[in-house]
Amino acid sequence: MDFFRIQINRNLEIWDLLDKNLPYVYISNFRPLNSIEWSSIDLRIDEIQLKSLSTRSINLDIKMELREVKDVLKMNSNFLDLFQFESDIPDSLIPDRLPKDQKESILIQNGFKHKFELEFEQLTISSIDSAFINKIKTNYNNS
Repeated sequence: MDFFRIQINRNLEIWDLLDKNLPYVYISNFRPLNSIEWSSIDLRIDEIQLKSLSTRSINLDIKMELREVKDVLKMNSNFLDLFQFESDIPDSLIPDRLPKDQKESILIQNGFKHKFELEFEQLTISSIDSAFINKIKTNYNNS
């Protein structure tokens, strides 16, 4: 797997780097709030809805289509592990729980193509497609 590391100023810059031909996105351990302050949210799971909950340290996995990612990026989270797939991932696939020595092959079997891993301003882009990484390197170095 090839990778490239860059500095970004805001999360929305990731949108321009995403492969727009891959409609399926999985975000692992998403933390929408950067602080430990309490926030008010509404939570709905199936037919159960809880309103005005006081929460903090929210951590969740998100499965979504590419068109929905822009709103997540607007939240400007300090940490983000975003995977792009060519097919919808099965409910039983949890990338963080895969054995390290088999993780890459299992992800590829399930349609994995690219990963965008953000830690503050440091973005690491990994891909099984070296042409994708080379295109980003070329565009980044020419800007």
